[in-house]
Amino acid sequence: MLMTPRPVALIAAAALAAPAASAAPVVLNEYNAVSGSKQLDDGAGADAFFGTIDGNGGNWFELLVIEDTDLRGWQLAWTEAEETFTGSGINTAGTLTLTGDALWSDVKAGSLITFIETADGGGSLLDTSTDTSYDPVAGDWTINVATREEAGKAAGLVTTTTNDGSPGDFSVGNEDWTLTILDAGGVVRAAATGEGAPGYAGDKVNSREGFALEGPGAGATLADFQAIGADSSLYDDTSGTTYGSLNADLQPDGSFVIEQDVSALRNQIPEPGTAALAAAGLGLLASRRRRG
Repeated sequence: MLMTPRPVALIAAAALAAPAASAAPVVLNEYNAVSGSKQLDDGAGADAFFGTIDGNGGNWFELLVIEDTDLRGWQLAWTEAEETFTGSGINTAGTLTLTGDALWSDVKAGSLITFIETADGGGSLLDTSTDTSYDPVAGDWTINVATREEAGKAAGLVTTTTNDGSPGDFSVGNEDWTLTILDAGGVVRAAATGEGAPGYAGDKVNSREGFALEGPGAGATLADFQAIGADSSLYDDTSGTTYGSLNADLQPDGSFVIEQDVSALRNQIPEPGTAALAAAGLGLLASRRRRG
């Protein structure tokens, strides 16, 4: 049975207070903190998908899956140090709850999941609509979820609650934003992570930057990924974001050099050609057994 969503304030309080289980199966990989009227590094930065545009795609964040996980009913609780309205004394907060859709039942290690508020890249007219063509065996490791789009469906992939918005809304910004990941039983599986997280040692994130997990790099092992916590030294601000793809370092010539090696996570899934050969072999074996 899936957990019934709890009020936003209660989830946020529980998320900040409860310790996370060791070796988080899913971690925050990246988020956009660029305000709507600004660009990455005042136009000198870029995103690998959006390029250099005002707002850098709007409200979005990305998860990296470390272990094969059933994510049905999991909750993504966010907070930021920005008042719901001036003088309220209440910070904005909200929760994205993954539904019981079969898509979430077996998300493979090495997968990237992006959550974006709009289907048009924050008004950029770039297509960021929900994409569930996800098929790791065929080499497609990404899931994209447009939350406002899902809010309009009878049976969407995610529901949202917030103390400062409408169904489908969530916020990401540069005011000490954090994300806490809880499983369907309400257990914290990845402690509050982001600029406002206890122990964060990276640079402050401004309104012309993003926040990214800058690694683990070449030769990374499963243990390297399992060691990632909210206080990881790999988390830092960035002027080169990579919506929907592995994090990379923006070069002076505008190119990107991937700085995450997820081979250790993805090597449990055979390459497409290998998978086809394996399937053919199993078919031949079954045929021989039937003939016997």
